Amino acid sequence: MACTGVYLSEISTALAQFEKLTSLVERTEAMLLAREDIPDEAAVSAALKACLTVAKSLTQQAVEIKKQESKSLLDVDEKPRPNKSRPSSTALLFKKTVDRVSEAAFKILKAPNVTITTPLIQQYIKIQGELAQADTIPEILYLYGTKPYPVKSGSGIRYKKRFSSLPYTAIDEETAASALKVAISTKNLDAAINIVDVCYCTRAFYLRKISNSATLPLIFASVVPATAYGLAQAFAKYNSTIDPATATSLAFVGIMGYIGFTGTMGVVARMSMMDHMKRVTWFPGTPFRQRWLREEERAAMDKIAMAWGFQETWKHGEETGVEWENLKEYLGHKQMLLDRVEFMEGMN
Repeated sequence: MACTGVYLSEISTALAQFEKLTSLVERTEAMLLAREDIPDEAAVSAALKACLTVAKSLTQQAVEIKKQESKSLLDVDEKPRPNKSRPSSTALLFKKTVDRVSEAAFKILKAPNVTITTPLIQQYIKIQGELAQADTIPEILYLYGTKPYPVKSGSGIRYKKRFSSLPYTAIDEETAASALKVAISTKNLDAAINIVDVCYCTRAFYLRKISNSATLPLIFASVVPATAYGLAQAFAKYNSTIDPATATSLAFVGIMGYIGFTGTMGVVARMSMMDHMKRVTWFPGTPFRQRWLREEERAAMDKIAMAWGFQETWKHGEETGVEWENLKEYLGHKQMLLDRVEFMEGMN
């Protein structure tokens, strides 16, 4: 029974520690939300850092409590009671503390006078990852591109509209990947799909991808005709059978035809390549333009399918359940196929 007494003492200490952590988070939240000015990024980051410290402490204490509970069950000589479905007071308080820390971090970033930045979002994702809470991550990612930003106006604050369709409001891929990783690790399918929708299915993301990836090819395409014409004129000088103007025209048409045909074949080969796809593929007939613009979306959905389905390749296609059927239906609406039969192992 001495071991039981030690266990109860340690649990009491843990309960008191939970209350201290909750009090710390509430004070941090109250201090920031009470500000009537515009807090700078450092102040908001400090508040989130306090929440992250508490979240890490909760994770460590949860591990210790589970160890002590397992040890107590082995040390107690009495026959264990059959009714073990009711959660203990420690588990309830732990869940309450986790929810409170998650809520505090959410309220800090959602405050009207707080400007959400990428480093702050990354801190928020780390907090929710420690707490295993992914429900609110999509909303914070959405607010990054839509939340009006505060501007000091005289003695007060006015709020300017943020244009959510501009490229700078898009979530960067590193942040999106870390957010999706948290949702997958917590097995929250709704949050994972919403994260993909907010990060990869926006006009801002498409415009940023076009500006970052298509600028160099467009410059090359604009320079090619002039370069081809210069080469055609040079080749025409070595001609002695027809007049230089006709030779230049024929050489120019030949060079442009070769470049156009070769480039088109390269684009078709690149866009139709499916070696990097695992379980989620494009619906037949999906335009190449959409395939290129939405490749990150498809790759993210591929990660979700790999995480929710069987890990053994020979069992792919045998998954059942409401979540799996909903995922297949959702992908169908997005012009994607889950486990296309002809691409499955042993079917080709």
